[in-house]
Amino acid sequence: MPETATATSEDLGRYMVVSLHPVQPESGKTRRWHIRNRNSGATLGVVEWYGAWRQYIFTPQQFADIVLAASCLDDIARFLERMNAEQKGKKA
Repeated sequence: MPETATATSEDLGRYMVVSLHPVQPESGKTRRWHIRNRNSGATLGVVEWYGAWRQYIFTPQQFADIVLAASCLDDIARFLERMNAEQKGKKA
């Protein structure tokens, strides 16, 4: 698995895949990713920078019937922590 999420896609735990969103922020300072179900390919949500909190956040797909187990939430949380650490490292 890649160390950063710059590859086309990477596994996110056992049931999900993360890939760069085709539309990136205009500033070029942050990135945006899709979180998808590994089996169906359905988009579960988007990870993107939330300036008010100065960190990456996960936004669930609107109007989707999303069911996430604790392990899936942990996988998303670890991804957010990793991307936030990378973003902070860019400013150092």
